[in-house]
Amino acid sequence: MTSHAGQKIQQRGLLLQDIIEGLNSAKLIEDYTSPFKGPTILVFMRDTQNLPVHAVWGIPKNSTGPAYLVTAYRPDPLEWRDDHLTRRKP
Repeated sequence: MTSHAGQKIQQRGLLLQDIIEGLNSAKLIEDYTSPFKGPTILVFMRDTQNLPVHAVWGIPKNSTGPAYLVTAYRPDPLEWRDDHLTRRKP
């Protein structure tokens, strides 16, 4: 986990343990793979209280792993449809 991610998840009231445990049911939303940063993905998962969480995971450029948590947040219902997988149109 990056220090940025640690700060953000704490500010947002999320627990790292919940995010890690939610990986078993994670669904890919978007792939942000960049030749400059390396593979990065946005996934949807649920925490241990069954609440929705979006998490961004990345693998450093020129590396095969491990993946690190970039950030995590609760999906905003104004930006995401009820399935938490589809962005609302502006």
